[in-house]
Amino acid sequence: MQPYHLGRKAMSDCDVQGLLQSSVPVEFGLTCLSELESRIQPIGPQRRGEHLYRVSQSAEEIFIVHSGCYKLYAYDRAGREYIHGFRLRGSLMGLHGLYGGAHQFNAVALTDSSVCRLSRTKIVELGKQMPDFFNMFLSMVGQEMVSNIFLSGNFTAEERVACFLVSFSKKLCSSFNCTEPRLPMSRSDIAIYLRLTLPTVSRILSRLKQNGIINSDYHHIQIVDHSRILEICKNVPLSEF
Repeated sequence: MQPYHLGRKAMSDCDVQGLLQSSVPVEFGLTCLSELESRIQPIGPQRRGEHLYRVSQSAEEIFIVHSGCYKLYAYDRAGREYIHGFRLRGSLMGLHGLYGGAHQFNAVALTDSSVCRLSRTKIVELGKQMPDFFNMFLSMVGQEMVSNIFLSGNFTAEERVACFLVSFSKKLCSSFNCTEPRLPMSRSDIAIYLRLTLPTVSRILSRLKQNGIINSDYHHIQIVDHSRILEICKNVPLSEF
């Protein structure tokens, strides 16, 4: 059984240049992106709550998020959920499946979403034909690896929450051209992802709001004092702030 489906209507194309041009180093140029676009396949749309793939299903491809937002998650042996991350437009998914040939996480759409699919075979073909492609691909992989650096180290709960808001809001607004991001995940999801309790996350968000750093309701977060929230994040390295 395939771990994904075409949904009600397949997308007409995958605008790879539009998806990746801002995150790919300039020196790789448009040639690599054009070659990639000629080999990539659109998948979707998927409705909120639908899974693109599940743990242990065969993984012979990677995905680039075309629209929407996906949550990557799994459960440990005690039945506790853990969240690897959230993926927005231009982000890679399925990289963990390249090890061992099976997906290590479930990928569920948090909003109506779609992806572009590239098979492992085509990745190898592109690498043989265009050495710069692998450099571009490795750059994209590296970018994904440092995207959640604030989960490493002995950072405080406030630093984790603040850095998550800054990092995710920046990516969200880049994807949707917004000024006041509406987070598609629940506060419980944020707490699990940040390795914090729900009361801790709620308390920090309330304090940030009381201090005039953010405005918020349950999903709607607006950073109103960027200098002060960046001050909270100043000791977190390698983050895209």
